[in-house]
Amino acid sequence: MINKYSVTFLKKTKAMYRLLNIQTKVLHINEFIPKFKILSNNFEPNTDTFFDLLFNDLKNGLVISSKSSIQYSRQSTIIKPNAIYLGYFNKIDRIKEDNQVFIFLSRTTHNYSYFSFYREYEGVVNKAVKLFGLDRNFRG
Repeated sequence: MINKYSVTFLKKTKAMYRLLNIQTKVLHINEFIPKFKILSNNFEPNTDTFFDLLFNDLKNGLVISSKSSIQYSRQSTIIKPNAIYLGYFNKIDRIKEDNQVFIFLSRTTHNYSYFSFYREYEGVVNKAVKLFGLDRNFRG
């Protein structure tokens, strides 16, 4: 149900976010529900799909920066992937050093709140365990 107070609040919030250049899209609940169904889908139903997406992003993702180390035989590349991994990670760091490649998934956000949202971390860990199985020590 949309009432005049929620519409006024929504307009004020959108204006304030634009004014402060906060990179968050403000939606009414009626706009959010259809998007939530899309966002909640697991795009990595199995490990094969996960690694297919990862290899595709390593090959075709947008390279944000790339630099070589002067001291070591190391090439560091930051990639903005097309996929969001485990519903959380939106940045890939690829480091090539001494004929080995290391891949780190991380998340960058334009958010002014600097708190830890542990339920979000729990969801990421649960998705990882579901996708990859238990760890080597079988501690979950």
